[in-house]
Amino acid sequence: MLFGHAVRNPPGYHKTSLRQRKFADAERLLTHALSIEERLPSRPVFDLPVTLEVLAQLRKAQRREAESTQLISRAAAIQSGH
Repeated sequence: MLFGHAVRNPPGYHKTSLRQRKFADAERLLTHALSIEERLPSRPVFDLPVTLEVLAQLRKAQRREAESTQLISRAAAIQSGH
């Protein structure tokens, strides 16, 4: 209530903020998993590229195309052994 009047949020407000929170949670968890995978003495060959690809999909959904492209390229390089 603001000055005795109910404040209305725009249509879709809660849906958008929930989606943004879910993206933020997913990003936090994926980047944490990625940091753990990168610190392993012998990296699993398939886990790291998969994590990178999932994070790339998340970044693409967030309209962060440049970061998504970099992550996909990094995953491909790891899979090809470079």
